[in-house]
Amino acid sequence: MFVISVSVGIVDFIGNRLVSSGLFLSYAATWKIMRPEQHQLQSETLGNSEIKMHSNDEDTTLTIAIPTFNRASKLDGLLQRLTDSILHHSLQSRVKVLVSDNASTDNTSAVVEKHRNSHEFILYECNKSNLGFDGNVFASFERSKSTYTWFFSDDDIPDQDAVKRVLDALVNTKTDVLRMSFRQPPTAIKGAFDFEARVHCITDPKSCIEIVFRWPKISTYVIRNQRFDAIVNDYHRSTVGDGYSFILLALSALQSSDSCKVAIISDPIASCDIDFDRLDWTPSPFLNSYRQAEHPFVATHSPELKSQLRRRGYYGAIGLAFVAKSGKYRVSDPKAYDKFIKEFPIRPRYLLASPRSLLKLILLKLNFVPERRPST
Repeated sequence: MFVISVSVGIVDFIGNRLVSSGLFLSYAATWKIMRPEQHQLQSETLGNSEIKMHSNDEDTTLTIAIPTFNRASKLDGLLQRLTDSILHHSLQSRVKVLVSDNASTDNTSAVVEKHRNSHEFILYECNKSNLGFDGNVFASFERSKSTYTWFFSDDDIPDQDAVKRVLDALVNTKTDVLRMSFRQPPTAIKGAFDFEARVHCITDPKSCIEIVFRWPKISTYVIRNQRFDAIVNDYHRSTVGDGYSFILLALSALQSSDSCKVAIISDPIASCDIDFDRLDWTPSPFLNSYRQAEHPFVATHSPELKSQLRRRGYYGAIGLAFVAKSGKYRVSDPKAYDKFIKEFPIRPRYLLASPRSLLKLILLKLNFVPERRPST
């Protein structure tokens, strides 16, 4: 009994450290809990669509694409912040804001119309049916007519100078993909990147891949619009439902480029909102993370990454389930988590290589996770 108590204490301490780092919650605004039928719906809906670049607006460098579903109040706040930033720096001729509505049933359309009445740079597209997260991301990219597309979650908060910082970096680097640091939790000081230069550039393919995969938060990806061939489009469609569409688009942009360049803004220029500790999704996307490494660009330049992601994803799923069950986060669907834990696969080779993950999984399976309440 003493051994169990000590083990519980150790694992609880480890879980708390992971929570405070904000690592697991980098996905919070990215994935929703998706049922199998939703995965099928996305695949069928996208079956005849192509991801392609429309003819660019001559003076429009950037489209800020906001995939959204039933979060009108958060979207309202984001549109106001973006509008203030764009007008403050007189960027309205160079930037579009595109709201891609995933068939919301709340007052999303009315909220967008309120902003559109005053600002022509705000655009609105509503899907005829819910395409799921990945489907809406692909649709947003297809609808973007600018040189670059910056995906931004409807519940994230850009700094006042964020749009200008992004535009300056794009113009000065002519990069294929731009990444940036992000504050999560909102009080975080350091971000995922720590390069000394204000804007750091990388051209080595393997290093570019590493940067694309690091801390996958959708609001930290700006991607050059490209016309992809049928093979790449088919590959995109085959991954719908995995939750990594924005990463795949970044990889495809690098693959299609003559130069292969990733630029990084190391200091955070955006943050999550106060609801960052709410989980509307299960850890299942972690188990699919290795599928990103099947992308042809990764298979060519970093073939070992697939096995690494498979292992990391397995441990990550256990870690997130553990801290969620501890009560540190607000879980919107506890039954979905219980089902996920019950059906979670046992992989002896991985578990034997990580006693910490093994102990966590044992406690999860036995429903013996020590409870911790969210800090106030």
